[in-house]
Amino acid sequence: MDGSLFNNHTYFRINVLSGRVPDEVKKFLTDIIRVNDSDLFKIHIDSTLKDFSKTVWSKDLSDVSIVLEASEPKSSQIKEAVIARSAFYQVTLTNDSIDLLISMTEGNFLLLENELKKLELIFNGEEISVEQLLYHLSNGSRYDTFELLDACMSGDKKRVIDALACLHEEGTDALSINGLFAWIFKAIAKFKLQNKIAPSFQDFSSMRIFGSAQANVKRSLHAMTKNQIEGVLSRIKDIDLICKGIKNGDPWLELNRLSFGLARIHNKAKV
Repeated sequence: MDGSLFNNHTYFRINVLSGRVPDEVKKFLTDIIRVNDSDLFKIHIDSTLKDFSKTVWSKDLSDVSIVLEASEPKSSQIKEAVIARSAFYQVTLTNDSIDLLISMTEGNFLLLENELKKLELIFNGEEISVEQLLYHLSNGSRYDTFELLDACMSGDKKRVIDALACLHEEGTDALSINGLFAWIFKAIAKFKLQNKIAPSFQDFSSMRIFGSAQANVKRSLHAMTKNQIEGVLSRIKDIDLICKGIKNGDPWLELNRLSFGLARIHNKAKV
């Protein structure tokens, strides 16, 4: 809720995460409007416009509102945005590097922007290959995010504790860590759905999975059920929303839970 020094109007921001406005919020809005119909309300509803239109009160609300629908960008739009922002920062990426960066950041534009700023400073206009990009994304810490991922997939709880503590202490962006989990579990989910327990080199290349990450994918395909993988993807999405401020929560607490959960599953698979 925001006010102004220059008038008596109030700006209300209301997030509706379930897709359904609670009765107490409806009552609050009704009572406020009776007193002052000049206030401004911004209601963010976490559902599609199609689902929203099915609600009883949607027409009445739409008649007195400006309705804006935010849709997930298409993959072609994401690539266009990455190319445009790369040009802005004078970052030169190969086509494979662009695809890898998109895969590892899952279309998260805030994370993409942060990574491009770092690449601008490090490479100073030099063309960046896939190998250089992978090294950059995994470099610069006593424990990097790739080592955390490896510890989770190896079931090494002690190393998970050390890696998380180090990354948190060094101020590593929780969003970038979550982006790495999203990148690799997108591939794991696809292979599991296709019943590919031993993906080929071509399979890995198509998902931009290289080096030690391939061994981690294979471990997870053997250790995890389809339901567990879907649960991880759901948790990753929640952490992404928390990092963006759309959902309440502590991203580091959720990353800890996700990491220890993965380590526990993979540790059991070794027995």
